[in-house]
Amino acid sequence: MYFRDWYADTLVGARFIGHPMAPQFQATRVVVDDPEEAITRGLGPEWTMTDEWYSFAASPRATGAHVLATLHESSYSPIGHPPESYTKPHAAALLDRGIAWAAGLGETRCAAGRERPRTAGARP
Repeated sequence: MYFRDWYADTLVGARFIGHPMAPQFQATRVVVDDPEEAITRGLGPEWTMTDEWYSFAASPRATGAHVLATLHESSYSPIGHPPESYTKPHAAALLDRGIAWAAGLGETRCAAGRERPRTAGARP
């Protein structure tokens, strides 16, 4: 349920349509779309992860989102997060780097919708 359209349409960039529950947790391939981005750098081209996967009505690329990684959609039946997902090295790295970026503490910053390298001496 969305109380504000900006959440789904602007922040997320796509509307959640559900996740299957049979089984709730499935293994699928996560494919890195932008290996040069600081958040995904060094994670390798892909890995397999078991989680609760969400389905969206449209790709956030349609609204201009810079997608860093995608799921190989034919490798799972769209679904739902076991707690151990957050201890997996690749998933933890994505979360840590994404949180740092959002807080302005990562290697890059977002300015006017474009990723920019952080400059020496720049404040986070």
